[in-house]
Amino acid sequence: MNQRILYHYTNREGLLGIISSQELWATDINYLNDSSEFKYAKDILYDEVSIIGASEPKDKRSFFENFLNRIYYFHPNLFCFSLSKNDDQLSQWRAYCQPNNGYSIGFNVNKLLNMINKFDGAKLSEVDYDSSNHSLKIKKIVSSTLSKKNIDDDKIIDDILNEFISYAPYIKHQTFSEEDEFRIIFILSDILMKEIRFRTGKSFLIPYYPIVFNKPDILPIEEIVIGPSPHPELERESLNKLFDKFDLSVNIKNSLIPFRSW
Repeated sequence: MNQRILYHYTNREGLLGIISSQELWATDINYLNDSSEFKYAKDILYDEVSIIGASEPKDKRSFFENFLNRIYYFHPNLFCFSLSKNDDQLSQWRAYCQPNNGYSIGFNVNKLLNMINKFDGAKLSEVDYDSSNHSLKIKKIVSSTLSKKNIDDDKIIDDILNEFISYAPYIKHQTFSEEDEFRIIFILSDILMKEIRFRTGKSFLIPYYPIVFNKPDILPIEEIVIGPSPHPELERESLNKLFDKFDLSVNIKNSLIPFRSW
C-alpha cells in the first residue's frame, strides 16, 4: 500500500476514547453517513441475478427465485472503521466533527496493518467509487460461480454471497468520492455479536465493535490535525499534555482551512 499515513476524523470524545482505551470502534455499516451503504451493493447484485435469471430456462426459475430471496434477506454483520487519505478536508470536518470540535488522527499504515492482521477476517482496503467497476465486478462474481458444474444449488448461492461480502463493503456511491476513503472491515460471527457495544447518535443508538489490541501493542498514531478552532494554541497545549500523560510522541498540526463556525 502506497499510503504511509491514513486519517480518522473524530471529535474530542472520540480522541480521548481512542487514546485512553487504545481501542478503535468499528461501526455497524448500516449506521454510517451514507444511508444507502450496503444496500447499494445489494441492489447491484439483485439486478445482476435478475437479469441472468430472466434468460434462463423455466426449469431453473425456482433456483433464481430462491437466490433473489436470499439476497433480499441477506444481512451480514459488517462493521467498519473509516480512514481517509486527506488530513485536512473541509467536507470531512463538517460531516464527522462538531463545530470547533474536530481532529483527524494520522495512523502509520504499515504498523496498523500488522495489528489488524491479527484479527481473523479483518481487511484494510481502499474504497472504489466507480459505478461501472461495481457492476462489472459483481457480475463477474455471479457468472464465474454459476458456471461451475456439479455443485449443490445452496452451495452456489453461499459461495457467491461469501465472495460478494469480501468486495461489497468497499464500494460507495460516487458522490462520496472526495472523501478518498479506506476501510477496515470486520465480518462478525453471531458469537462475536455478543461483544458489540452501543453509543448515542443524533437519531438512534449506534452499534459498534470495539477493536481491542493486546499489550504491548500501542496504536501507531503519528500525527494529529486540529480542526478549525477559535483557540488553536490552547488546543495544542492540551494535546501535548494528553500525549505526555500516555507517553506518546505525536506530531501536532493545525488545520490550514480558514473556516470559522464560531
